[in-house]
Amino acid sequence: MAGAIANHARDEDLAAWADKTARSIEAGALDFINWTEVVEQLRELSSSQQHEVRLLLRTLLANLLEYSARVNEALTILTQRDAILDLFDESPSFGNISYRTDGGRGV
Repeated sequence: MAGAIANHARDEDLAAWADKTARSIEAGALDFINWTEVVEQLRELSSSQQHEVRLLLRTLLANLLEYSARVNEALTILTQRDAILDLFDESPSFGNISYRTDGGRGV
């Protein structure tokens, strides 16, 4: 029954349960510690933190992939611009080319 009461106390106010358990350990009152509860809480904490780390890493990876795609897109644009400028340098008359997609019909 004491384990059920300790479990209830832990579920009701984790901070108070942790503080009381820590004070009991510091005082050397180890016989009053429900070690099963302590182990369970440590495992839950570890599992929770591992889950949080996994979520944060997934989010970071998604953002890095998105950033990488934007950087690649920007680099492609700059590369194409530089290639066009190189062509203009090689053949200045290319600067007179119409870039209209309607074939110059004004439609």
